[in-house]
Amino acid sequence: MLVALVHVVQGKEEAEAGQERAVGSQMFTSGGFPADQQQRLLHIINAQERSLEVFDNFADDRQREG
Repeated sequence: MLVALVHVVQGKEEAEAGQERAVGSQMFTSGGFPADQQQRLLHIINAQERSLEVFDNFADDRQREG
């Protein structure tokens, strides 16, 4: 249960901290989409997906519903 909790919090932090929006906004306002910023965006998305996948593997039905 602790593993599930840690990973759902981590996954939500990556999303709610607005990291994806911040990187996307930076790319948009700069007028370009440099490869390093694209890689940063992909890293954030992949990290969030990994965290939520671990949560799903360790959570019980009650935790998934909440």
